[in-house]
Amino acid sequence: MGRALQQRLAQKLTLAPENLVARMEQLLSAPPREGFDALHALEAEVLALVATHMPEVDLASVHRRHLACRASR
Repeated sequence: MGRALQQRLAQKLTLAPENLVARMEQLLSAPPREGFDALHALEAEVLALVATHMPEVDLASVHRRHLACRASR
């Protein structure tokens, strides 16, 4: 996805992690381990936003997957 399209999509989001587009780009150029860790940090921020602003969404299965992935490292 090109930077211009990412910027347009990110601008439409009412909630998003800080520096979303730049962080997504960094994921692609980072060494694999750093990219993996950064991706999971970004995912955790998105989940925290959902939990805070959309408490009706059941995130239990997502949290289980996230924890299982972290445990396998």
